[in-house]
Amino acid sequence: MGEAGFILLFLIGLIVGFILRNIREGNRWI
Repeated sequence: MGEAGFILLFLIGLIVGFILRNIREGNRWI
C-alpha cells in the first residue's frame, strides 16, 4: 500500500498545484 499511497499523494499534489496555478492566473478549468 506504500507505493500506491505515494502515487496517490503525488497525483493529488499535481492536481492541487495545477488548480491553484489556474486560480492565481484567474483562469477557469482549462
